[in-house]
Amino acid sequence: METHLAVIWPKKLKRVCQSPLLNWKHLRVITNDSNPKRISNLKNSLMWISPSLETLSIDNKQMF
Repeated sequence: METHLAVIWPKKLKRVCQSPLLNWKHLRVITNDSNPKRISNLKNSLMWISPSLETLSIDNKQMF
């Protein structure tokens, strides 16, 4: 079963809305996308969604 999820938020939405997931500490994301720009956008969106993240890994690469 294949699942698709888009989490890249427009900049305008980020300015107007509060982050929806304030309490996540650790997040691991697996994606089929290898485009560096989209991975960077994904990272930025995830950091906005959950600003209290302590660790983030995308495709088994530790982002921080």
